[in-house]
Amino acid sequence: MKKLVFLLLVMFFGCFSQKAIAYDFSAVNDYNQTIWYNITSDSTVEVTHEGTIGSQGIYQGIKYYGDIIIPPSVINNGITYKVTSIGIATFRQFEVLSVTMPETILSIDDFAFQSCENLTSITIPNSVVNIGSHAFEYCNGLNTIIIPNSVTTIGYAALRCALDTLIIGSSVILIGEEAILNDGLYIISYAITPPTIYENTFSGYFPDNYLYVPCQSLTAYQNAPYWSEFNYIQCIGLDDISLESFKINIYPNPANDNITLKIDGFSKGLVLVYDIMGKEVLSKQIGGKETIIDISNFPSGVYIIKAISYNNKQIENGKFIKQ
Repeated sequence: MKKLVFLLLVMFFGCFSQKAIAYDFSAVNDYNQTIWYNITSDSTVEVTHEGTIGSQGIYQGIKYYGDIIIPPSVINNGITYKVTSIGIATFRQFEVLSVTMPETILSIDDFAFQSCENLTSITIPNSVVNIGSHAFEYCNGLNTIIIPNSVTTIGYAALRCALDTLIIGSSVILIGEEAILNDGLYIISYAITPPTIYENTFSGYFPDNYLYVPCQSLTAYQNAPYWSEFNYIQCIGLDDISLESFKINIYPNPANDNITLKIDGFSKGLVLVYDIMGKEVLSKQIGGKETIIDISNFPSGVYIIKAISYNNKQIENGKFIKQ
């Protein structure tokens, strides 16, 4: 009996003395960064972290920090795996500035970026289908999040951070409870059918927010449960704004007084600015790579910019938001 008790005590305390491993293997990417992975199938892996998070939320292990680049595939023991997800709590509370994700990522799982306070920009790949609960919660350095057209579901409290602008892709069908903190938020939804939302999906004060939707869907949003609570619902033609990166770089965006246009490869020409209804509000001749435009007298809202060079070559459209 004493021997049995001794063995049980050894096993019990051994569980605490050994370090629990949260990953299956690690690999160094082309930028000399170590990335940790869990194997999820014979041919796929998810990104994870090196250590564990204890019962009191204290992380133990090597942390991700700085600018991280995730490769589309990784080789381990002679087997090539496709990287298909950002695992649960992978970057939670880490000092990451940016994370570049490949177009192989299908899901961003629960708590993946929660409390990454130094994260100031994120590009969600056009391959992502699901954004998990709390995924970007408390990432208060983010001003804008673009949900690509591939995403169908956004989980509980997933985008609960201090956003200025949220662009919702055309395939989103469900946005979870408390998903979005929306005081003073500009929302552009490309979804033709209003996504299913809940009474508390938008945790904020609706009258302070602007919602722009496809013109053909304006009535549907005005009558849809909880979407109808937005006081400022306007329609926008989808041909006027692209979710892709623009050749026209506009900053700051959103802005209050002035915006700066930077157009690579552009020498001289004309810039036209249109309001959300397609009315021209400004035309200006420009020269050089950078131009400052005064927007202090513009009403708040979304504006479209078109640039035409003197050889009649039209540059890809851009957009900005006047606060």
